[in-house]
Amino acid sequence: MDDAGERRRSRTDDGGAARENAAETRHLMKIDELARMVRVTTRTIRTYQNRGLLPEPRRHGRTPYYDARHVARLGLITRLQRAGQSLDAVRALLDPDSVVGEVLLPADRLRGLLRARPSLSRSLEQGGVLGHRVGELVVRAPRAVFAAMGLRRSGVPDATALEVLAELTKRESRRASRTLDELRAALAAWPDLPHEELVTIAVEAYRASLLSIATAVPAPRAPLGKPHKGGISEFADADEIATTLQMTNRTEQ
Repeated sequence: MDDAGERRRSRTDDGGAARENAAETRHLMKIDELARMVRVTTRTIRTYQNRGLLPEPRRHGRTPYYDARHVARLGLITRLQRAGQSLDAVRALLDPDSVVGEVLLPADRLRGLLRARPSLSRSLEQGGVLGHRVGELVVRAPRAVFAAMGLRRSGVPDATALEVLAELTKRESRRASRTLDELRAALAAWPDLPHEELVTIAVEAYRASLLSIATAVPAPRAPLGKPHKGGISEFADADEIATTLQMTNRTEQ
């Protein structure tokens, strides 16, 4: 292709990208537009955001954009405050997982364990369990970490419990990818539905179904000491998982 043709194609590509960007931002608003819509100040919105009361805005370049989720959340915050709830109480009601994580998770011990096991930390980050914010380690899935730490009731060490969580997260990520593709396809006929909320509903529906099935039907157990060829047996219980991981660690050493 000659230089003129390349320039024409570049302009066409740029135009297509601009149209896609315009379509993406059509239903989004800047912070001052959001403030006018919900009748609060931009300072109030930023305060709520800094205190974890609002979802993170979408960013196009350096500009944050807000959508219907933020409008709905601000309306709910306003109603709860009018009912006499403090901002701390509102946050606990709207995002109980984060509050549970801050209050119940042994953050210092967790950081210490992961500092000594960088590969485990990377695995949990890749699985969406951990993340970083302003250079600080944050727990993105406190419910998952809290559940893993519950294995100590069976005598499982915390480090082993985190390895179990990383292993299960790695296994479930492939299933989650397929489920998300199916969810997107199912929602294609309703493009205006809030996908983030629907994904949350799908997660909770799966969790409820899994717990219901698990408690109704006793899970079969693989023989102890005989892990699945790919790692831990799919039917392993907490004791077997701990045994398998300890054997694996000794072999690697």
